[in-house]
Order: sequence, then C-alpha cells, then structure tokens
Amino acid sequence: MQTKLQSLKDAAARQDWQSALRIAAKFADLGEHKAAIVRGHEAYGNARFAKQLGRDPQGDIDAGILALCARYRLNHDGSPCEEPKAYSLKSNCIRAARKALGAEAQADRDFTLTATHAGWVWAPVSAEQEGPQALLPPTDALQAPAEGPTPVIEAPKAVPAPEKPARASSEAVIAKRRLMLSEADARGFSARWLGAMQAAAAGELPEAPDFSKPTHVSGRKWLAEAVALQAAGDIEGLRALVYDPEGSTGGALHRFVRFSISALEAKDHAHAR
Repeated sequence: MQTKLQSLKDAAARQDWQSALRIAAKFADLGEHKAAIVRGHEAYGNARFAKQLGRDPQGDIDAGILALCARYRLNHDGSPCEEPKAYSLKSNCIRAARKALGAEAQADRDFTLTATHAGWVWAPVSAEQEGPQALLPPTDALQAPAEGPTPVIEAPKAVPAPEKPARASSEAVIAKRRLMLSEADARGFSARWLGAMQAAAAGELPEAPDFSKPTHVSGRKWLAEAVALQAAGDIEGLRALVYDPEGSTGGALHRFVRFSISALEAKDHAHAR
C-alpha cells in the first residue's frame, strides 16, 4: 500500500505541485515550512480569497513549492535531491553527526565537516582514511636497544606554541549567508518579502534598510559598503561582500544585497535587449 509521503513525491516528480501541496498541507510535522506550504495549498484552491487578504496567489504558490522542496529534499523539477543534507549552522551539522555516530564523536577524528554552496555537510571518517598504521606505535619503540654505552639523553627542545586556527574562509561565510534566505529554503518569506523579490526581478532597486537603531550598529559599515556597490552597479562586488549573517541585522542586510543583485541583473538583461 502506497504511503501518503510516497504519493506526495510521485506528484512532485510529475510536477503536479497542486496535488503535492494538497497532500503536504495535511501533514502535522512540517516544522518551519508549514506556513508557506499551507498558504501555497490555499492559493491553489482559492486564489480569489488570497487576493482579498492582500496576498499574491502566485507568490504564495511559488513559496509553497520552494518550502515543499526544502522540507522533503526535492529538486526544482520534483526529483529527489541526492546531495547530503546541508545545515545552515556549523553547530547544527556537528550535532547531526554526533547523533548518528555517538555523543563522543569528534570532528576531524570521527567525521569531517565541509562548507558547500548549500551549507555545512558532514561525512564519517572511514578506517581507510585513517590508515592501518595510525593505531600502531612507532617501529623504533618495538626494537630492543643496541648494545653499547648508554646514550646521553638530551633535554627536549622548546616546541613553539601552535598557531591559532584560521578563521572560517570567506567562501564558507558566503555559503552560509546565501543559504539562510535562499529560495530553496523559503522559510522566512512573508507576502512582503515576496513582493520585494518580484519588484527586484523586474529591475526595481530596493531601498536600504533602516539601521538607525542601536541594535543595528554592527551592520552599518557593511550596509554602507553594500549601498555604495549598489549605486555603482557592481554586481560582483555585492556577491563577494562578506558580513555576519546572524540575527535580524544580518537578515535585513542579506535581503538588501540579494534584491540589489537581482535588480541589477534584470537591468543588465533589459539593456542587452
């Protein structure tokens, strides 16, 4: 007997998103994607009512499909995503690895962490990776000492203190930033942000967020750089901009940068025509 989850995935594989959203909207465990999936299902069933509420039905449907794909790890064409599950935070990725391998598992010893375009992923360290000789003592320690006078043991030389580990690379920070509010996640998009996305896609540059409150003081420097890059039309500079993506300040800054890139790209396409 086919399960409802399999029916959902079959509908997504046929790109029958209306059926897929109808099935998913009845599930109790949708987590952070529940609101977007339910709104998408409702927009499919009654677009007129969604308009009366001041929402964009097609925007709700698109957001529901994105949330559905994120929840059940599906590609945009409805096919299963074969990539390992990615986590927006490194700490969440470590917890997932320890849940699978045991609470005592350690990074770089029992599992590896990698920052990808989608976020942080982990993989177990196999015996082949460690090498068969990793657990054996040095060969010299097993041999008997040669006959002759007792050698003079010199005092150990001072060993320099180990260097501090390098900070996370800009690529890893950018990957984390891109994931937090990417279209594949769609967990924080309200009708307001969906409207801003559509305006940016049409070539309308977004307004800079208001960072006048003391809570946003940490993001003012990055915002000034982003505003200057937007004014210069520097798309690559906006893509390479690195900043702290945490909290409401980082989220607002991320949306401004992302929508600026979309608007500038739309303008370039319009000029190319």
